[in-house]
Amino acid sequence: MADYRFIGGDGKEYGPYPIEQMRQFMAENRLVATSQVSMDGGPFQPASSFPELGAGTPQSPMGGTAGSQQYQQMPGQPMHAQPMAAGQPVPNYLVQSILVTLCCCLPLGIPAIVYSAKVDGLVSSGQHAAAVEASNKAKMWGWIAFGLGIVANIIIIGLQVAAQSL
Repeated sequence: MADYRFIGGDGKEYGPYPIEQMRQFMAENRLVATSQVSMDGGPFQPASSFPELGAGTPQSPMGGTAGSQQYQQMPGQPMHAQPMAAGQPVPNYLVQSILVTLCCCLPLGIPAIVYSAKVDGLVSSGQHAAAVEASNKAKMWGWIAFGLGIVANIIIIGLQVAAQSL
């Protein structure tokens, strides 16, 4: 019987698991069609290249029932309140991060750029959950930088107006 391993959303290797357990992970949406899977120590490939896992069946392009959302989740990891579907593109917010860094608040815009730069690499390596987390952090830091930058600029303009009226 074949043993399967897979690379989780956290970048760690899990397994070996028998085919039944891998099918269970697919049914529970812990593995998706883009998850990297290895059979019997072979090279890692997308789960969709293993017909025995049920990925890419007529039910849905990524396994599961039609219309269901697929998520990258690790065994034993709790499902987040509203995770982004694995097939859905993950925004990287890079342009917004650069603009708030240049126009609003340099120190707080830098983390936004760092997290934004991580998103595409994580998506391409099949780490969807980590990509969504980096995207959310980039968005958060972007908004923080924008808000504090606007407040700081209003205070500076107010001080300049007050200084000119003296």
